Amino acid sequence: MTNWFEEIKVFLYRIGLVFIFFMISRWVFLYFNSDIIKIGNLLEILLLSFYGLKFDLAAIIYLQGVFIIMSFFPVRPSFSVWYNLILKFFYFFGGLIGLGLNFIDFAYYRFNLMRVNAQVFEVIENESNKSNLFFHFFREYIHLILLYLFIVGLWYYLYSLFSVKPVRKKHSTLNLIKSSLTFLIVIFLCIGGARGDFKKSTRPITIIHAMENVNNPQHADFILNTPFTVIRTFGKTDFKLSNAFTKNEIKRIVNPIKFYPKNDNDSLKPNVIIFILESMGREYGGSLT
Repeated sequence: MTNWFEEIKVFLYRIGLVFIFFMISRWVFLYFNSDIIKIGNLLEILLLSFYGLKFDLAAIIYLQGVFIIMSFFPVRPSFSVWYNLILKFFYFFGGLIGLGLNFIDFAYYRFNLMRVNAQVFEVIENESNKSNLFFHFFREYIHLILLYLFIVGLWYYLYSLFSVKPVRKKHSTLNLIKSSLTFLIVIFLCIGGARGDFKKSTRPITIIHAMENVNNPQHADFILNTPFTVIRTFGKTDFKLSNAFTKNEIKRIVNPIKFYPKNDNDSLKPNVIIFILESMGREYGGSLT
């Protein structure tokens, strides 16, 4: 058996590392794209980073869900070698995928001017030269790959610094109740964290919520993290062909091509201006007005 308090400390340390490396990747993201994303001073960077913790928390809960559940599951074999190996696997599986997605945006953001989302994978899936794209990325961004490997090695080293020490303790009803209550509390906190708050809101936080605390729309991309944008857009970017109307019906109902009869005596000269907007939202115009 293990000491319950010590298990909590080790868990917080390991989850804390995830937050730290997510935050480091946010700052490195800004460094590589500082010519695009303009942030005034260090204080503003720290403030925007603080706003980003909410989105980091949601992404980390999704990525580390199995690790979190296994860390607090009642009557778990905490000191079993195989159990801790599985625990470590799910920890780094989720953590390194999230870190890798953030690293992709170090280079890809300047081409897309937005955080990578699930739609990018659909584009890659339809590419016929995937191998050429891979080798091109490897050649052009070898420095990012080396930086990623360095951080992975550092992360693994820091993870191994602390581990739970076994303590001889008898199984009891009290310990079972304590571990079960802890597990339920952790599940409750994870649900609230994944949603972004503990209020009775109807929907979890989405990408657009990053606009709530910024005046510059580009600052929202600094607040966000790429795993969050991928998770929130996964399965929501497919467009299905609809055959509800025939072409003749569409032409009759909506015909954008207009013909005005020519009349020299008519003083009315149409002056048509067409605005095509995805939305009138603040994230596109930078203002609520």
